[in-house]
Amino acid sequence: MENYNWPKGAQIKITDKEGNLLRKSNNIAFDLSDNLMGFFDGSLLVAIFNLSKGEHKFWSDDYLKEIEDLIEYDLSFDGYKVGIEKLSEVNISCEEEYCWKLSIDGDDEGDDDDL
Repeated sequence: MENYNWPKGAQIKITDKEGNLLRKSNNIAFDLSDNLMGFFDGSLLVAIFNLSKGEHKFWSDDYLKEIEDLIEYDLSFDGYKVGIEKLSEVNISCEEEYCWKLSIDGDDEGDDDDL
């Protein structure tokens, strides 16, 4: 992956699993790890990552893979492991929010299958 920025014009919203807003941004250089891990208390952190207004017309499998790779890179670069679960349907308009459940663990010695 050459470009580590979020899609131009994208709207990022991160909530906890109860729906409380943790962070919101439209900055293409938004650092997920720096902005999210302040909520990490040493146990598994579960957050909902929402993205809208992507660079494509629809959320295709390939486009979703690009975003998921970026999420994983951002968090793993700082030593976190992340499990990513799609919560939205494929091929919806990028004008609509696409949602993922992120399960983030700071213990790099565990098994990825546990996420």
